[in-house]
Formats: sequence, structure tokens, C-alpha cells
Amino acid sequence: CMERWYYRRILPPELLVVLRVDPEIAVRRKTDEAPEHVRPRSTELWHIDWRGTGANVVDSGRELPIVLADLRTLVWEAL
Repeated sequence: CMERWYYRRILPPELLVVLRVDPEIAVRRKTDEAPEHVRPRSTELWHIDWRGTGANVVDSGRELPIVLADLRTLVWEAL
């Protein structure tokens, strides 16, 4: 199948960042979507054990300037 052919050729990311936020904070912030759509997605990501995945998990429940500073640091360290 052509789709499998493409997926086998996709390289892993050089930098993987997970913006992790408490599901209730996500619901409050995501005002353009219904809570019943936001909460399940956020809950699923909240409960994943990211250890051993190579992901850089950033607590995005904090103030935006702090989150952005963490992201900048991760990107610059990866360059």
C-alpha cells in the first residue's frame, strides 16, 4: 500500500515537544471548541507516560512567558 511506503520513509523528529496541560485548564483556554471535545483529548495526553519516548514534556499550565522561555531553550539546545 502506498500509505505504508510513505510512513516507512518518514524520519523521526529531531525535537519532540509535548505541551502538557491539565484537562480542566485546557477546557477553560480552548473557548472555540466544546468542552466535551477538548476534555477527552487533553485527558488522554495528560495520562500518557512520556518517559522513554524522547519527548520533552513542557508544563503548559503555567504562564505563557514561562512556557515560551522553556520552548526557546529546548529549540536552541537542539540546534
